[in-house]
Amino acid sequence: MYRTSFQRMLQRDRWRIFALVAIPSLLLALVLDGPAYRLLSIKDHDPAALSVAGEAQGDETSREEDERTPEERTLRWRIEQRQFYHMLRMVGYVPAWLAIVIAADLHRRRRLRERAPEAIEDDPGPLTPGMLVCLVLTGLTVVLLKALIGRERPGEHDGAVVFKPILSGFWDGSNLSTPSSHAAIAFCGALVISRLRPGTGWVAIPLAIGCAYTRVLMGAHFLSDVVLGAIVAWIVVELVLRDSA
Repeated sequence: MYRTSFQRMLQRDRWRIFALVAIPSLLLALVLDGPAYRLLSIKDHDPAALSVAGEAQGDETSREEDERTPEERTLRWRIEQRQFYHMLRMVGYVPAWLAIVIAADLHRRRRLRERAPEAIEDDPGPLTPGMLVCLVLTGLTVVLLKALIGRERPGEHDGAVVFKPILSGFWDGSNLSTPSSHAAIAFCGALVISRLRPGTGWVAIPLAIGCAYTRVLMGAHFLSDVVLGAIVAWIVVELVLRDSA
């Protein structure tokens, strides 16, 4: 495949470029963890205050909310009911990516059967094997890093940084935060499909960013958790698909 001089430079120096981008981004995210949690994360407001505000506005939606339980009247609960939120959350779900690439490969197989044998030399190849390997390796790496780092979720400690005892994450995996598995899977899937099907990144990467944002928004992860998740995904994809276009 023909590559421009700029593309060849990126191919040759991609690890240097990665280091220049990833390391400062992670350090900056670590510095901004506290402010980002306070500014971006949804806090469960007092249900009574929400009810009073709704009565002042006098809208039908607020009156209906008065019949709900206190938990259902929180802002967090409202957002979790939105379809757009669920769509972004699903970007970090392994079966969602597998369904996408399997469907794409079935379409590819049909097209190959319909084409002349001499015309299949430009076939880009299947998506499923590369996606599956990258997702599995990314998931295993995230699980290992979570157990090693042992940082707990920010929402459990009002944004404070709290670590489990050293290595205790290997036998107590509850409430672990770093790195974000949803962000890692989302960026892994987006990077794989962008690499193997050039041009799709204009849709896939923003969706992965949106998935990462939902994790910060809901107070489930620090900003550095999702950044580290993206970095893990990038490293895995580069190692597995280093010879791909």
